[in-house]
Amino acid sequence: MKLENSMYYKKNFFKHFKPLRRTWLTVKLAKELLAKNHPDNRIPAPRRLQSLIDDIEGGLYNQYVGNPLKVDRKGIMIDGQYRCLAVIATGIPIPVAIEEGFEPEVFALLDNLGKARTFTESLAMDKFDNPGVLKPALDEADAFRSGFKQLDGNGNLKSDKERKRSDSYIDNERQKKTPTSCRELALTELGISECVDIICTDPKDDTGPLGRKARLQRLVPLGVLAGFYYTYCHIDKDLADTLVKGLSEGFTNAKRPFNVLKMYLADLDVRRQKDIELIKNKKLVKFMRIYAMNVAFNAEKKGMKTLNSKALILKIPTTKGASIKDVFLEVFDIVGYEKYLKWLKANVKGF
Repeated sequence: MKLENSMYYKKNFFKHFKPLRRTWLTVKLAKELLAKNHPDNRIPAPRRLQSLIDDIEGGLYNQYVGNPLKVDRKGIMIDGQYRCLAVIATGIPIPVAIEEGFEPEVFALLDNLGKARTFTESLAMDKFDNPGVLKPALDEADAFRSGFKQLDGNGNLKSDKERKRSDSYIDNERQKKTPTSCRELALTELGISECVDIICTDPKDDTGPLGRKARLQRLVPLGVLAGFYYTYCHIDKDLADTLVKGLSEGFTNAKRPFNVLKMYLADLDVRRQKDIELIKNKKLVKFMRIYAMNVAFNAEKKGMKTLNSKALILKIPTTKGASIKDVFLEVFDIVGYEKYLKWLKANVKGF
């Protein structure tokens, strides 16, 4: 494509540019610029900021003159927050050039040229609450939505005859999805982020170390719980809500499956901090939690009044050649999973 046919070429990016301004970045000017800092600028990294502070205090001014601070045509600073913060911290002015008049969309380009954003930071830019919990919840939800490509020893796709079993949750979980696919999932299935917010916040409850979020976190990682809460909601929402509420507040019947599950998760949390095998194998701990949640949910769905805690224990294979996958209770085995699968096919393009 010829440059003159490009939409970027046709748009006059230089229309609002002002002459390059060379000045001293004083504390007063730094505060004025930060007052109009771009809202999507990342939280400053302490080490990087401290490095700039050390340089300024050491008299290394010259390196900051070459790269101008950048301000868009609306007056928003799109590049320069570290220098502003460092000047405020030290109280020492430094010589800078200020370039004004950029188009607002230039921010995204400049942002990509610097330190790469983490996926969690990208979710925050998309205005999702609780992005740190949403990321693992998306991993859980995505783990059983698309087919796992089973490969042979040479890296070639196995034939139908060679595939001894159907795709499993663990296969898909092991085949990590790209940030792009997970972001698309977050934007198209907003129900996942809504479930995350329900897990993380409760307006009626307190916050801090005694809050609902903290109580749940002690039993199971919030991302794992949110991912499966989302799954369970499409099978039986009332039962899913009972599970989450009960894990934080408690259950009345000590022998009911969900209460047995809570005691098992609490015991597992103690064991994982002392058992050397569990300390070395965090992935196994994750599978043990998920296995137990699925067993308990299945039992409650069937209307079982009691459940033996031994039923929640993931039996680790000892036979040569066996793997955890061979004994893991698949999500597909949950009573009512057809309802969730039907919902996915109706609402998720290409499922």
